[in-house]
Amino acid sequence: MKINEMIELMKHMKGNDIIVLETETNGTHLRLERSEVVSDIRSAENHQKYSTDVNTQPILSEPAATPCEDADQQVIQAPIVGVFYAAPSPENEPFVSVGSSVQAGDPLCIIEAMKLMNEVTCPCSGIVREIMVSDGERVEFGQPMIRIDTRP
Repeated sequence: MKINEMIELMKHMKGNDIIVLETETNGTHLRLERSEVVSDIRSAENHQKYSTDVNTQPILSEPAATPCEDADQQVIQAPIVGVFYAAPSPENEPFVSVGSSVQAGDPLCIIEAMKLMNEVTCPCSGIVREIMVSDGERVEFGQPMIRIDTRP
């Protein structure tokens, strides 16, 4: 199922006040569930302007890499709102650590969003110089996560 189809299902759920929706397409089972807590979060004025509306932020996109003041460095930003995980599971070693050498396409971390695990891959080659978030920490869309030195 494509992300656009899931977004349409979420809009349908919200518009028709549906709490649970299950569907199966081409052998893929999908269960979407809304919580009343979501509406409470949305109405809270002190919640750092977090919005649960599916139209406000892209669910998935390529990780943004922005140049630092130093032209030989890039900062990898969170492509989605979710929870940052440094390793594929609690028993495994982190994908990268400070000093790790990375190539374009290497996994950097996982962000859990809506109970889906989204692997964030490196858009460039270089050396990891800083990891700006802790394992299990919530990240916002566009939040800086990892700084990479791209010097040859």
